[in-house]
Amino acid sequence: MDAIELPETREGDWKVPNVTPPGGARTSAIVESIDTFPTLFELCGIPIPDYIDGTSFAPILRDPTRKWKEAAFTWGSDSRLSIQTERYRFNMDLDLDPASYELYDHESDPKEFVNVSAQSEYASVVQRMQEIFREYELKYLSSSQQ
Repeated sequence: MDAIELPETREGDWKVPNVTPPGGARTSAIVESIDTFPTLFELCGIPIPDYIDGTSFAPILRDPTRKWKEAAFTWGSDSRLSIQTERYRFNMDLDLDPASYELYDHESDPKEFVNVSAQSEYASVVQRMQEIFREYELKYLSSSQQ
């Protein structure tokens, strides 16, 4: 299997996993650090325990063009969440007014200077980000609180 090069994150030069031997393939697939452990298990042929969070990205290593996750999630605190897609970053604080969002369009504002969440042309993006959060909440947060 050839190696795969993952693009750098928006945060700067930090790359995960940052290993690309010569001849490796590139992908724009979104992966998260939480996906590393299940990926290593799968690549080693070890069954992934049920209590392990994350999703193995081994399928991307086999096919870098494969459609993958729509978003990655970062928790800044117990209530501060950031959702990163290929084009947008959506920030929300669950302890504040639910309508107090930040949305940054990396296509037009890669340094995140302008919060566009209140602009009408981004209403459908904000709505989709809220849907992505609800899907994440149902999958991970609801089950962890039982």
